[in-house]
Amino acid sequence: MKPHITPPKFVLLSLSNPILNSWLRTILYLPKTIYYLVGIYFSKNKNSDQIRSNLSKLLQLEVFLPSWLYHRLGHQLLRHNQLEEAQSVFRRYTEQHPSKLGSYQCWVKIAKLTQHWDNLYEHLTEAIDLFPHQLNFVHEKKNLLYHIGQIHEVFPLIQKAKINFPDNSSLDIAEAEYFQKIYDYLKARTVLHAAIQKYPTNGELELAEAHNYWLIGDYKLVKERLQRFHSKLDFSKSVLPYKFVIPYLDSLLYLCEYEKLQNFLEQTRLSNIVNRGVIIANCQWLISKEEYDKAKEYIESLSKLPTGKINIANQALLLFELEKIKNIEALKKGNASTLSQYTGESDFGVFLEKLVFFLKNHLQFALLEERLKSVFDKLETLVKKHPVCFMNTAISPLESYRIAQEVTLHIRKKIPFSFIRLGDGEGHYLDYVPYLQSFQKNDRTISQRIWWGEPKINETDWKNLKNTYLNVIQEADILGIPCPWRCARTFLQLHPQKKYLAHESRGIMAILDTLLARQGSDASTKLPILTSCHIHSHLEDLGLWDMILGELENCSVISCHPSIGDVLKEKYGLNVRKMYAIPTEYKYAQLFGYNGEQEHNHYPYFFKKICEELNVAYRGEVFLVAAGFLGKFYCHLIKQKGGIALDVGSAMDYWLGYKTRVWTKYPNPITFEDLIPFTRKL
Repeated sequence: MKPHITPPKFVLLSLSNPILNSWLRTILYLPKTIYYLVGIYFSKNKNSDQIRSNLSKLLQLEVFLPSWLYHRLGHQLLRHNQLEEAQSVFRRYTEQHPSKLGSYQCWVKIAKLTQHWDNLYEHLTEAIDLFPHQLNFVHEKKNLLYHIGQIHEVFPLIQKAKINFPDNSSLDIAEAEYFQKIYDYLKARTVLHAAIQKYPTNGELELAEAHNYWLIGDYKLVKERLQRFHSKLDFSKSVLPYKFVIPYLDSLLYLCEYEKLQNFLEQTRLSNIVNRGVIIANCQWLISKEEYDKAKEYIESLSKLPTGKINIANQALLLFELEKIKNIEALKKGNASTLSQYTGESDFGVFLEKLVFFLKNHLQFALLEERLKSVFDKLETLVKKHPVCFMNTAISPLESYRIAQEVTLHIRKKIPFSFIRLGDGEGHYLDYVPYLQSFQKNDRTISQRIWWGEPKINETDWKNLKNTYLNVIQEADILGIPCPWRCARTFLQLHPQKKYLAHESRGIMAILDTLLARQGSDASTKLPILTSCHIHSHLEDLGLWDMILGELENCSVISCHPSIGDVLKEKYGLNVRKMYAIPTEYKYAQLFGYNGEQEHNHYPYFFKKICEELNVAYRGEVFLVAAGFLGKFYCHLIKQKGGIALDVGSAMDYWLGYKTRVWTKYPNPITFEDLIPFTRKL
C-alpha cells in the first residue's frame, strides 16, 4: 500500500484560490508564456492563423498576466483586425482584473467594434456602478441607448449623472441632445439657455445653442451665436467642429451674406480644412463663380494631404466633386467630348477602378476595399440589367436633365406614371440578409420614430403591407435608389474594423439586394428607369422643376404644408385642384410650427383615409407627393387610378423656405437651357 502524501500547504491553497492558482501556473509555464507572447507580437507578416494558434495556446495555460500586458496585447490584435482574438484577450483581462478601469475601457471598445450590444450594455452598467466618477462610461451608455433604440432610458441616466457631476456642462449638452433626439427643440433651447447663464464663457455651450437654433431654422440667431464662436476657431487644425460648419454656411447663404461666405471659404482653402461640408461648399461656390481651374486646384491640393489629415470618405468625395466640376465646365463651354458619363451605356467598373486608384494609398483603404467593391458590384449588376439608368445625377447635370425629360414626356402624353425614391429608411422595410436580420426590428423602430414619434406599424400590419410595398417598387416607372456617390460616402464612413454594417448602410444594402433578387425572379418584368434617390434635390439645383411644372396648369398635392397652394401659384403659376393634408413628419414638427395640428396619426388613420378617398380627376393628372415612406404607396395608387405621381419629398420643404436635409442649394451657373443642345428633343 502506497503511503498517503499530503501536498504542501501552499499548493493546496493555490488550488482553492483561482488567482493564486493562476500565479502558480504563471511561474510553472513562464517559458511557454514568453514563447507564445513572442509568437503573437512578432508573427511573420502578421499571419492570422499563426497569431490565432499562439493566442489559443496562451489562453489555455490560464496564466496570470499583468493588466498592462493584456492592454497592449489586445490593442496589438485590434491594430491587425483580429477582433475575435482581441475579444478573448479583453475577456480574460476583465476576469483577472475585475477592479481595473482599463479592463472595462477595453471591453467597451471591443464590444462596439463587434457590435455585441447586449454585452456592451451589461459592461457599461457594471462600469458605471464600479467607477461612479468616470463620466465617459455614462456618455458611452447614452450613445448605446440611442443606437439600440432604448431612448426612454437616456433621460434618467443623465439626471442621475448630474447628481454625481453637478458642475459638468457636458451633461447639460447631453440633456439638450436628448430633447433634440425626441425632436423637442424648444425644451433643448431652455436647457442650453440655463446652462449658458451658469457657464457664460463656455464655447461648447454656445456652439450647441447655435446648432439647436439651426435645427429649428432660426438663421439670424444661428449667425449671431456662431459669429462670436468664429473668432475662437483654430484654423491650424484640419477639421472644424461639425456643429459649426453646416449651420454657419447655411446661415450666411440664407441671409445672402455672400462676402462673409466667400471670406470664410477662402480661409478654409488656405488652411486646408477637410470637413465634408467645407469641401462641398468650396466646390459649389467656385463653380457658381465659374472658376473651374481654381476649383480643380483646390481638389488637387486636398488630395495631396497626408492620409492622417483627411478621412477616406472625404478623400472619395474629392473625386466625385472633381468629376462634377469637369462635367459642369464642359457643359458651360459646350464641349461634349469631355463629359464623363457613367450610365447604363458605360462600364460601371471603370469608375470603380478610378475610385480605387484614387484611394489606394489611404491608410484605411486596405480594410475597406472589399466592402466598397461589394456594394459597387451590386450597383454595376443593377445598371447592366436595367435598359435605362441615370445613376450619377450627383455629378452629371445632363443625367438630371434626362430624368426631367422623361417626366415631362409622360406629362405631355398623359401616360400614368409613378416616380418614387428609396432611401435607407425605406430600405429598413425590405428584407435583410440573414446575418443582419437581428438588427432589423430596431432599425425599423428608429425609422418610425423619425416619421411618427413612435412605432405605428406592428408586425401584423407589415405582413399585410409587405407584398403591396414590393409591388410599389416593382411597378415604379422611375426608381431613385442610393447612387454611387451616396454608397461611397456611407460605406467609407464605416469603422473599418466593425464586423457588421451600420444603421444607414443596412438600409442601403437591403434596397440593392431586393432589386437584384426581384430582377432574377421574372425576366419578363418591365424594369424601371434607375436614378439617384437624391434626384429631387438635383432637379431643384438645376431649376428643372421649373421645366417640369411649367407643363402644368393644375395639379393635386399630398403634403403636410397647408400653404403649399399659395407657393405653387406664386412660384410656378400652378393651381391646386385637391389638397390631401397629412400630419408633418414628427422630426420636423417644431421646425414647421405645425405641432398638434392633426388629431390623428399619419398611420393608420390618414393612410387608410387617403387610400379610400384618393381621386384622379382625369387620365394623366399630376400629383406632387411629399409624404415620406407612405408616400410611395400613394404614388403607386395614383398610377393605378390613371394619374402621374411625382415623389418630390423634401424639395417641397425647400419651396416653402425650410431646410430639412443637409443638402444646401448654392447658385448654379448651369440652367436647363444650357443642357438642351446636348440631349434629344422631346
